[in-house]
Amino acid sequence: MSEESGAGPVRGLTRRELLQRGGLLAVAVFTPLGCRESSAPAVAIPLDPEGAPFLDEAELRSLRALVDRLIPPDDGAVGGAEVGCAEAIDALLSAFSVNPPRIYAGGPWSDRGGSSVNHFEQFIPLDDYEALAWRLRIEGSAGRPQYEFNGPIVGLQQIYREGLAALGENFADLPFPAQELLLRGSDPAVQALVDVAFPHCLQFMYGAPEYGGNRDLAGWKFTGFDGDVQPRGYTADEVEQRSAEARAAEVTAAAPWIALVPLAAPETLHALLAQSDGRLGALTQQVQAALRAAGARHG
Repeated sequence: MSEESGAGPVRGLTRRELLQRGGLLAVAVFTPLGCRESSAPAVAIPLDPEGAPFLDEAELRSLRALVDRLIPPDDGAVGGAEVGCAEAIDALLSAFSVNPPRIYAGGPWSDRGGSSVNHFEQFIPLDDYEALAWRLRIEGSAGRPQYEFNGPIVGLQQIYREGLAALGENFADLPFPAQELLLRGSDPAVQALVDVAFPHCLQFMYGAPEYGGNRDLAGWKFTGFDGDVQPRGYTADEVEQRSAEARAAEVTAAAPWIALVPLAAPETLHALLAQSDGRLGALTQQVQAALRAAGARHG
């Protein structure tokens, strides 16, 4: 976070740099390396206009301010509000207001890699088990006996509504330091809100724009990620001839992020190490050090 927002850099990195490097590392680990510049237009797909929103305008205004605190618009980069994180969260909360629910975008690919059809625009129907699981996650059991076979469940709708109410109607009008104090306070409703809102911001900042966030592909541009390139894909030369050193250079650019996640679960670190395949030098060494530290904490 920038100095003007009321908090100094974290171990020499701003929150913005942490998000950028963390996003790049996630892209490097869980997607193929060596992405090329995309020729597809950077256009966000609007959500279904027939879908009824869950949050009212006052709540949505507070949520926009919240996502801008979690992913701040500093260092010349867009924040969580500008890329649509708040609207994407609201769309998730109201996923079952349309049929099929806005849970899983279709496939096999979008039109960003050469396809003439964007299959992601069409959300796919859920089976009965998926529908029940997602309703419980979003709506909670809400005192309905048929949904409380494992006990009462607090859904995302309740968490967001109670958390935003706890922040107060004027949260968006407060100066940044005052917002930070509220978010770092001990109110359980606020803490429950932050616990779900932050991962949602990351999902919608760096996820496919069909879910409502990542407007103009800003999240992918920020991390240098090419995005989905199918069905165009890569040439054999791009796949086979690209040097290990070039792949390592891209991933090691994110390596400092490893040091900033001392509480990372060991299985996550093992996944990073497996992806490195012993070829990434400094990254492998940092992951191994983090594994040893995580083992000591979790052991």
